[in-house]
Amino acid sequence: MEPAPRPGYIWARGYWHWNGQRFVPVHGHWEAERPGYHYVHPHWESAGDGWHWHAGVWLN
Repeated sequence: MEPAPRPGYIWARGYWHWNGQRFVPVHGHWEAERPGYHYVHPHWESAGDGWHWHAGVWLN
């Protein structure tokens, strides 16, 4: 569940990270908006050779 929006900020969603031994939580957090950019949340993407992890990133 995501918290209510805050003006001037976006919520960067949390996710589960494999640390080589087990999955550990990476908690969500607020990030200040960046004018001219949009935030792409961390996500998995299916490709021909399997699944690939993409960290959260700001794109313009």
